[in-house]
Amino acid sequence: MNFFAGQYFSLAGSIPESTSTIQNVPLYYGIQFNYQGMLRLRIENGPEYRVEGAYAFITHPGAFFEYGSVNNCPRHHNFVCTYGDRIQKYIDGGLLVLNPSDPLIPIRNPEQFLHNMYEIIALTNRV
Repeated sequence: MNFFAGQYFSLAGSIPESTSTIQNVPLYYGIQFNYQGMLRLRIENGPEYRVEGAYAFITHPGAFFEYGSVNNCPRHHNFVCTYGDRIQKYIDGGLLVLNPSDPLIPIRNPEQFLHNMYEIIALTNRV
C-alpha cells in the first residue's frame, strides 16, 4: 500500500521570524506548527486563542482562519499543506483531527516535531 496515494502537497515552508497575519478560507488542509513565540488563532470569528511556544493546529477548506503573531512579535511558523482524496481517509481514521472547539494541539517534543517538519518540507520541495 502506498500511504500517500491520492494525496498531493501544495505548499510547505518554514518562517523563523514571521510577524505576518493570515486571514483566509484555505484551499488545502494544512498542518500549521508554531515552534516558538506567541501565536494567536481565531476560527470562523469565534474566540481568539493566544498561546506561546510549541503548538500545532489544522487549517482546512470551508472555514475562515485568522492566525499570526501577537503585537508584531516574531514567531517561528512552519507549515505543510496538502489535498487529495486520501485526506478524507486520514480524517475518518482519526489521523487528521478537525476540532474547531479545541483547535490547538500542544507539542510535547517540539525539537523532534520541527525536525520532522523540516524533513517533510525538504521532501515536498524536491517534487
